[in-house]
Amino acid sequence: MKKKAAAFILAVLAVFTAVSMPISGVSAANTSSQTSSAVSASSSAGSSSANTSSTDEITLTPNLTSDNAVVVYNVDVDQVLYSKRGAEKLSPTAATKLLTMMVVYDIFKEKNLDFNTEITVESGALLNIGKQGDLSAPFLGLRPGETYKAEDLIGATLIANMNDACNILAYYCATKLLNGNMDAFIARMNQKAAEVGATNSNFTNAIGLVEDGMTTTPEDVARIAGAFYKYNDLLLLDNRPKMTFNQKSTIHTKNYLLSDFLTRDYKNKYAVGLMAGQRSNNDGYCLITATEKDGLAYIIVVMEASGEIRGTDGSRTFGPGNAYDDTAVLIDWTRKSFAFQKLVGENELITEMKVEMGKNYDYVAVVPEKKVELLINKAVDLSQIQRQITLDSSLIYESGEESKVSTIKAPVLKGQVVGTLTFTYQGTVIGSVNLITQNTVDESKLMSTANRIKDFLFGSTMKVILIVFALIIVAYTLFSLVASIVRGVKKIKKDNENGYR
Repeated sequence: MKKKAAAFILAVLAVFTAVSMPISGVSAANTSSQTSSAVSASSSAGSSSANTSSTDEITLTPNLTSDNAVVVYNVDVDQVLYSKRGAEKLSPTAATKLLTMMVVYDIFKEKNLDFNTEITVESGALLNIGKQGDLSAPFLGLRPGETYKAEDLIGATLIANMNDACNILAYYCATKLLNGNMDAFIARMNQKAAEVGATNSNFTNAIGLVEDGMTTTPEDVARIAGAFYKYNDLLLLDNRPKMTFNQKSTIHTKNYLLSDFLTRDYKNKYAVGLMAGQRSNNDGYCLITATEKDGLAYIIVVMEASGEIRGTDGSRTFGPGNAYDDTAVLIDWTRKSFAFQKLVGENELITEMKVEMGKNYDYVAVVPEKKVELLINKAVDLSQIQRQITLDSSLIYESGEESKVSTIKAPVLKGQVVGTLTFTYQGTVIGSVNLITQNTVDESKLMSTANRIKDFLFGSTMKVILIVFALIIVAYTLFSLVASIVRGVKKIKKDNENGYR
């Protein structure tokens, strides 16, 4: 019995040793070291060939001397390129009219109306539109009962910032087209602001009067202006030095970037629209314009600047720190300083991952989902843009005892998103792109089966079985030992009894 028990134990130990040996037959296709799940590395793009202009022409930031609130925003890529006091809560003043005109345009389109629509002025439309004679509340002097084309009222609003023309349009939309009151129109304005990304703004009137709760930020104004810029019909009416109102009188623009009729100091041939006005008689000037270069449109916003000075002879000028001086610097800086720079190519190898149980490959390449090109200042050293690789921890884990390797289990599908590549410059995130697998790796059925067997043999279930089996062997051994002792005792007792006889 002892020989049989010993033989059984030796057989179990032999099987255990055999299954613990590693499965061979699959060699690594690539044994290069792998990146971790969060790796920061310098961009391989190197310095840009676009950095060819002299340093006195291209600077990282514009050379402004004022303390005005300033934002430069690119419409096409929805990117703020420069911001000073950009998140500061301010009264929107003249910027409000850009939003109002977009809402008027939208409502007209909904009702199948065009700009030839005739609007009769109602007395309610001339309430709460500011104090006549105040520089912050320019009027045409329109009267109840008079009828004007919508196009003329829109033009007067955009070109000369006229409060009465603007409010007549808003009132008409609210009462005739929305079948409500001005609250209904204001609600549409706030809805539109949210849609275009001006999420830190709240509007309580349609013309920009300073009121409690009427607030925005320069960055929000830039987004509103960027949305307005895409309304080509409105932009055409806006970007005029003058207009004929009601086929009778000529109205000249209050935006002195577009005309030198009222002042000869500030006209700029690169300016496109958009709006000018001020918060009070003395200060709070707001100037919003656009400029175009290489098929790209830039919005320039200057707020809280020094106010307009009117001479007794009708001349117009501005003191130090004015919005026009800032805008001239910003237009020049914007047009010279920016170009698209490629940060990563579509099929550029970012990293490789080990594939567990792959059929034909045991490594898979990881590449960007698409190329990344950002509008970047030409003065930026692209080698200083950092790359951050973040792999999906729900799919990828680290394997290996000494050298940790990012590993994914087969099957792997071509184009499968496995993480993100983020670009930062001086600690600020400037862009990101999904990381995907470059090819498909099928699962090896043989390796999968072997792995399941191995998992079973070295898993918790097998441990329990072995422990139970060991206990059975120990119990059997003890039982055999006790039985042998009992038999020996009986034999001795029997021999003793036979001896006494």
